[in-house]
Amino acid sequence: MQKGFRKLLISLLAGWGVFVLVLCATPPVSRDALVHHLAVPKLYLTAVHMVELPEMPYSYFPGNLDLLYLIPLYFKVDFFAKYIHFCFALITAAMIYRYLKRRCSPVAGLLGALLFLSIPLITKLSTTAYVDLGLVCFSCASLLGLFEWAEKGCRINRLLWPAVWCGLALGTKYNGLVCWVLLTLTTCYLSKRNDLGEWRNTLYSLVRGGCFAVIALVVFSPWMIRNTLWTGNPIYPLYNSVFNPPVAAPAASNAGATPDEGPRYKVTPLNYRRDVYQESFIKIVAVPLRIFFQGEDGNMRLFDGRLTPVLLLSCCAFIRTRSSRERHEKIVLSVFSLLTILITLFQTVFRVRYMAYALPAMTMLSVYGGFNLWRVASSASHRWMKFTLKTIYYAFIVAGALWSVSYAAHLYMYVDPLAYISGAVDRDAYISRYRFEHPATQFINQHLPENAVLYNILLGKRGYYLNRKYIPDVTGHTDQIRKLIGQQGSPESLIAAFQRMGVTHWVINERLFMKRVNATYSEKQLRVLRAFFFTYMERLYQDRWVGVYALSQ
Repeated sequence: MQKGFRKLLISLLAGWGVFVLVLCATPPVSRDALVHHLAVPKLYLTAVHMVELPEMPYSYFPGNLDLLYLIPLYFKVDFFAKYIHFCFALITAAMIYRYLKRRCSPVAGLLGALLFLSIPLITKLSTTAYVDLGLVCFSCASLLGLFEWAEKGCRINRLLWPAVWCGLALGTKYNGLVCWVLLTLTTCYLSKRNDLGEWRNTLYSLVRGGCFAVIALVVFSPWMIRNTLWTGNPIYPLYNSVFNPPVAAPAASNAGATPDEGPRYKVTPLNYRRDVYQESFIKIVAVPLRIFFQGEDGNMRLFDGRLTPVLLLSCCAFIRTRSSRERHEKIVLSVFSLLTILITLFQTVFRVRYMAYALPAMTMLSVYGGFNLWRVASSASHRWMKFTLKTIYYAFIVAGALWSVSYAAHLYMYVDPLAYISGAVDRDAYISRYRFEHPATQFINQHLPENAVLYNILLGKRGYYLNRKYIPDVTGHTDQIRKLIGQQGSPESLIAAFQRMGVTHWVINERLFMKRVNATYSEKQLRVLRAFFFTYMERLYQDRWVGVYALSQ
């Protein structure tokens, strides 16, 4: 019976892997891949070295995985970056299997691997050229490495690899800074020894925690050195006001300033969800529970991603604990997961993707919980208790399976890989389905001169498919234009400002642009802008609300 169930789980794992591989065989269209995870490495390849890109603040993010994506970009197989990203999910699943196999059974290991890979968020990330699964993999390797390190006596010479994995997590994404803090605290907690006095025990733990933190920072240091040389801030753009405090303006320069209109509105996670999403206090408080039941890709109010209610089985992880070591490991997994959720929750925009590195820990706890629930149900003396507990157990399993399969079917229909793989839709037509600006991008690549410099307005900062130099709309180009009009006050001075910037063309999302300027520009500013368009701009192309304009030189 158990052998047949094991074969079934292996078959399901293989089938799920093939399913994801098919979804990955399409051109990259996901937002962040086109904004920076592929766009920045492409610019590095064009320059033949790593260059500073001050117009792209996200180019200062650590980029361990982005550098890996240089390989498929060099060989012009950009979709292969998705396979690289998916490999990190497979490695994480293998680590979960290994851990649960040793702590529970091979079946538990297979269940853990399948549960992790079938979490809708992990399935979605596995089909993108993002970096989140790299952070998940490295943080999981560090955490499980610390468990093995504690199991083998907490020798300081065995601390190297867990710290290295943590350093690689830091070098993958800035969210790794939270991992670094939590894993350093985990090192201190696991270092406690009963055969030492209280102060020696504390010192022993702090020394090992300090060693772990320093080694991880050394591994992360190349990215900190690069950013320090370029900006003076090792973790730019985070905490830039600390590393590069703004210079106070002279009091005299404020003489003609507009008086303060009142206290500024302070954006906090609580009032953001209350005022922007119109959520009640009860709904806001219930967010840590809602993330397991609600979720929708691309919907910020619903956390921009979906988890699975099966992860709530982690609440049953402590029903039975067979050893002190297992109890300590469960405590670490629980605290790591809970703190990650709470820290992520206190960000203004809460995306479940930002807490993805807690999913391996939650998966392992859920398998523990499921096995505990089954054991308690099997050993229950009363029939009604046995029936109730087994019903709860099967309800979680069936609901989780339907949840994941339903999401997978929806994702398959959205990606529609066979249309591209079969040749029914070519590459450009496929990309145009998902990115409205792509026809304009094709026109630019085919007709604009090589030395053109594009000023993108309201195109979502995407630029990977552009083969011309471009300035993404990071700081709000409509606001920048309004400020230039306010400073210069005439079409002539406005064109001179863009000529000094080296801009030769504008690429505009015209529908959003018109809404934005009509809502935020004064009548005088609108008159200057109209005169500027009439005198100095020539429309070269327009499709799907995207216009390409040439500036008079």
